[in-house]
Amino acid sequence: MGATGAREIVLAFHRGERPGDRALFVLTGLVSVAPAFVPFARPDIGAVSLATVFRLFSIFYGTAGIVASSQERRVRKDICGAQPACT
Repeated sequence: MGATGAREIVLAFHRGERPGDRALFVLTGLVSVAPAFVPFARPDIGAVSLATVFRLFSIFYGTAGIVASSQERRVRKDICGAQPACT
């Protein structure tokens, strides 16, 4: 999770993204990196607490993926119009 989050943060600034998309990449990257550091910061927390952190991460990351894919679909529809085979 930590490597994926770090890569998302880096890609947010290397690609020519719009500010809203860049903020979404950075936010999901930070949320992805945070659970990787929880065991190091608080080794005394139990497995149940750690499972809760991962559950919340999964919910947030899944929601962010749905938002990003719907934005991509809308942009692609605006660019391609009614063409079925536009890539």
